[in-house]
Amino acid sequence: MVKRAVYWFVLLLAKTLFGLFFRMRVRGRCFVPEAGALIVAPSHASFTDPPAAAISLKTRRVTFMAKAFLFEPLFMGWLISTVGAFPLDKDGGEIAALRLSLKLLKEGRAVIIFPEGGRIRVDGLGKPEPGVGMLAVKSGVPVLPIYIHDSHDALKLLLQRKLPRISTYIAPPLSFPPAPTGVKKSAYYQQVSMTVMRELWRMRCWHRMSVGLPPEPFGTWVSDPKRERPDKGEKWDIN
Repeated sequence: MVKRAVYWFVLLLAKTLFGLFFRMRVRGRCFVPEAGALIVAPSHASFTDPPAAAISLKTRRVTFMAKAFLFEPLFMGWLISTVGAFPLDKDGGEIAALRLSLKLLKEGRAVIIFPEGGRIRVDGLGKPEPGVGMLAVKSGVPVLPIYIHDSHDALKLLLQRKLPRISTYIAPPLSFPPAPTGVKKSAYYQQVSMTVMRELWRMRCWHRMSVGLPPEPFGTWVSDPKRERPDKGEKWDIN
């Protein structure tokens, strides 16, 4: 009961602060399912993205992965776990975190999974990883794509005493069948993740055109030079 009250208090506080300092606006809230298990799949370029995605979901309570070191300070660990975070261990903990995500989905929870596998830190979309596709296929739960625009430099602009604007766009949920017979699982998971990313790309193109910029070709991936993501191949599977 206490954790639930803290969650909604923190979310209300975040909504107020994001409205004041990031001038946040949300489009497509009508596509958010009011109940039932849900994979929330936002683009990810900043620490502001998890709260931005949570704010976009109206009254849905969400859980999400966070780096394990964030749980080490006692108060910080209590706070972020109260608002729905669970730790992602840097040493081979991704599969364990995905197993926990699958368990939470089976309990009917809404779980945030970033298709790019982590922060990109720059403007653009990163190449998707198979994780969100694997969870979608194994759980049978719909995926809600959310494109978050201009979060990559929002904190930097704020420190420069400028008011950034973060915009989120929500697409209708996507559902995926089990892998067809004879199709390699890892390839199918990647295909599903790519379909989710195509929705993020479509919303990014819509935003660019709305401000007079040309759309980008699909597959124009950006990368974070600080983050190495080796190909995991068949390791992208859980029981």
